[in-house]
Amino acid sequence: MRIGEDHLTYSTLVHPGDTWEQMWQSVQTYLPAVKARVSPNDPFGVCLRLSAASAKTLVESPQERARLREFLLENDMYVYTANAFVYGNFKNQRIKEQVYEPDWRSEERTEYTKNVASVLADIAPEDVSPSIQSA
Repeated sequence: MRIGEDHLTYSTLVHPGDTWEQMWQSVQTYLPAVKARVSPNDPFGVCLRLSAASAKTLVESPQERARLREFLLENDMYVYTANAFVYGNFKNQRIKEQVYEPDWRSEERTEYTKNVASVLADIAPEDVSPSIQSA
């Protein structure tokens, strides 16, 4: 939701979503309900938490990206930012210092960040310059 030049977004980080299947279920279940309550008449900004596995799935599947893009359009939502900090699983486990692994010197982390950028380039509206949260 835009407030002047700023965006108020809702993050899917709070819901299960370590795989694309989990994230897709979460997006369909929670985002419409939150939008209806917070921004029923205006476009609704979303922060999409993408694990490395989810980002890879979306990069490799134009059909899944299209399905996500269409869902967002149909529900008057847009992705403004993506949380790409936790590389792997995030829910139902103790994270602590493992949250930083693999670090940004590794090829895995670089590839993950590039995948998230590719997804954002494809699903974000043209009038939004999306960002990636990486720490």
